Amino acid sequence: MSTVVSVQRLAGGKKGARLRLVADVQLAAEPEPLFTLLSDPRELNGLTPDWFHLDFLDPLPDRIGLGTRLRYRLRARRLRWRWESWIDHWEPVRRFSYVQSRGPYRTFWHDHRFDPVPGGTRVRDVVDYAVWGGRPVNGLLVEPWLRDIFTYRGQRLADRFGEL
Repeated sequence: MSTVVSVQRLAGGKKGARLRLVADVQLAAEPEPLFTLLSDPRELNGLTPDWFHLDFLDPLPDRIGLGTRLRYRLRARRLRWRWESWIDHWEPVRRFSYVQSRGPYRTFWHDHRFDPVPGGTRVRDVVDYAVWGGRPVNGLLVEPWLRDIFTYRGQRLADRFGEL
C-alpha cells in the first residue's frame, strides 16, 4: 500500500469553496519517531520534492510546541510567497496541527495524526484549505501540487521506515 490521497469539497462561503485533502500512509514504525521527524521544521525540505522549498526567515527553535510561530519564504516551481504559520494543537506522539496566519492560501490548516496500527503507525494528514482564484487555480495548480507533495513525502517515509 502506498500513500492514498483524496480531496473533497467541504463547503462554499465568503472565502470561497473549502477543500479537504486527506493523505494516509501506513509505516512500520512506532508513532514517536514519526512524530519527532514530522514535527521538526528542519526536516521539511528533505520530505518534499525538489521543486518545493522553504527558507526560514527566523532562527528555528530547538523544539516546537503549542503557539510556536514559523515564518518562511516558500518557493514552488517559479512562484514565491511569504508564509507564516503557528502551531494551534500539540499532543506529542499523537497529533499536532498548524494554521496559516499569512500566506498564499485564503485559509490553510494542516493536521498531522499518528495512529498506532498492528505492526506500525498510520500517518494521516488532513489539510483544510481554500485558494485564491477558486476552482480553476485549485484544479490547475494547488491540488496537483499538494497531491505530489504528499505522495512524495509518503514515499520518503516508506523508504526510511518501511511500509506496511
